[in-house]
Amino acid sequence: MTVQLPLLYQKRWGDNWFYGDLRYKWQAGESGKSYWFLGVALERRLNDRLKVGAELFGTTPQAHGDEFNLSFNLGGRYRWEPGRELIASIGRSLVEPDLTLLIGLKIFISP
Repeated sequence: MTVQLPLLYQKRWGDNWFYGDLRYKWQAGESGKSYWFLGVALERRLNDRLKVGAELFGTTPQAHGDEFNLSFNLGGRYRWEPGRELIASIGRSLVEPDLTLLIGLKIFISP
């Protein structure tokens, strides 16, 4: 079981958004190790369909024997019609040789 205790912040000015996220992730059980997460992100709307952004985040050790991790992501969202977005992100850890790639489809469903 995991319990997350977040403190979130969002600020918008013009076509820019800033996000801040500080959270404690409590991991229950013998093998679980609780840790802190801190992330900041900046997103900019380029036009009515396209947004791009960057994120920098870090975590304290997530398992016994791990180290502090610092990572970044670059990505964007493309809305091709109302209620449909294609999301893509690529990033890597600055501490470990990890590379992440995310490609997703966001579908809004309204009643």
